[in-house]
Amino acid sequence: MTSRERVFRQARGEEVDHVPLMGGWFHGVRNLAKLAGLSPDEYLRDPAASLIRANRALGIDCMVDPIVPTELDQVRTAETLESAFENVEPEDIVAVVERIPQSAAEVLAAFDAAAEEERLRAHLEGRRALFGDIVVVPNFWEAVPDFHLYSVYGYRSYFEAMALYPEAVGRIFWRDAVLARARNGIVARLIEELGLPPLMFTGGDICNNRGPMCSIAFLREQYFPHERYAMEPLVEAGIRVVRHCDGDVTTLVEDFLDVG
Repeated sequence: MTSRERVFRQARGEEVDHVPLMGGWFHGVRNLAKLAGLSPDEYLRDPAASLIRANRALGIDCMVDPIVPTELDQVRTAETLESAFENVEPEDIVAVVERIPQSAAEVLAAFDAAAEEERLRAHLEGRRALFGDIVVVPNFWEAVPDFHLYSVYGYRSYFEAMALYPEAVGRIFWRDAVLARARNGIVARLIEELGLPPLMFTGGDICNNRGPMCSIAFLREQYFPHERYAMEPLVEAGIRVVRHCDGDVTTLVEDFLDVG
């Protein structure tokens, strides 16, 4: 069974010879170089191609958007330091919300569907060319409302705003969902047109190791309804949405299933 056959059969819930292996998130230049049979210096001459070589050596069947380390001692690709947001207050977030348009039509007025389709197509075709015989699993974080606003406003201000102004924060999720829904309709068509597996890998870290990062009540009132709205074009097209989330998600599994 080829990787493509294996991934598509798994996506459809059919029998496979073994569970497809997904790659793309292995860290560490030295680790990847060793897997690829390269020296670290050789890896760094073409990190993207070297990463593909390392994944192929592991027998990977499919891959989401890879994290490509480009520095020898790189540990993470991003970080959020609270010290960078010392002057941000919850009211600053409310001020942002007050500038959000009142209707979906107004939000979409600045959405260039043709340009977005061109961008998404180029991204998916580029990944397919890079991955070669490793199957591309579409992976767009913007397919759902952005919960990671702590990287924009800082943890304190963001979570205080949730407590003090929950509907305002929910309004940001609503705007994101309107744009995500339009984008997801395009992605659904491209997945079929480009012959990609009917999968979407998306989500966001809304949990830590103790459970949800905010109250479940807030998520059910202000986040999940918008996430469901955003993902409807994918679900209706028969695309299985794989929900990524770091942390302990046990109390949210039913909510994840409910939104699709």
